[in-house]
Amino acid sequence: MQFLYGNYSDNVPALRLDPNSWTKVANVIYLDAPTLTGYSYTKTSEAIRSSDMLSASQTVEFIRKFVRNHPKFLNNPMYVTGISYSGIVIPIITEKLYKGNDEGLEPMVNVKGYMAGNPLTDKTGDIDSRLEYAYRMALISKELFEVMQKFLHHVFRVLLSTRNACNGEYAEADSNNLLCMSNIHEVNKIYYH
Repeated sequence: MQFLYGNYSDNVPALRLDPNSWTKVANVIYLDAPTLTGYSYTKTSEAIRSSDMLSASQTVEFIRKFVRNHPKFLNNPMYVTGISYSGIVIPIITEKLYKGNDEGLEPMVNVKGYMAGNPLTDKTGDIDSRLEYAYRMALISKELFEVMQKFLHHVFRVLLSTRNACNGEYAEADSNNLLCMSNIHEVNKIYYH
């Protein structure tokens, strides 16, 4: 589509088909995942819970249903792509699609591979290296580096302590577990500061 600047109707620019559009040779589906990100929504409370594996499974289910409902796309080569945090889930999605094809799940998805832009690939390594990288590339001062190191060590100690005290249950933590409640309070102080 192209905007026709100058032909305004009710303060909205007119649109016309772009004869040179790249969508003539490719199709793109923009999917907000996991549930409740971007424009996605849910009608059930079960869908609110999320994890990387659950999100990947839901995405694979969506892709198979989409191809089943739109068979004209069956033979199109498919690449699973994403940016940032999706670097964690797109390899999982791609693997699940390949395995499903190998197991004979219908419809077969013509998956060719995946592509990740600026991906998170290892939560611990990627995140732990950012501060050091910024310092060594002279993006931050030595003073800020040292202050941030101390702060981050405090944050990680609080998060680890909270995970242990709450047995991994934060959203519906046991209100009788005083150590857990105290730790959640500390996390909230850091998060909402």
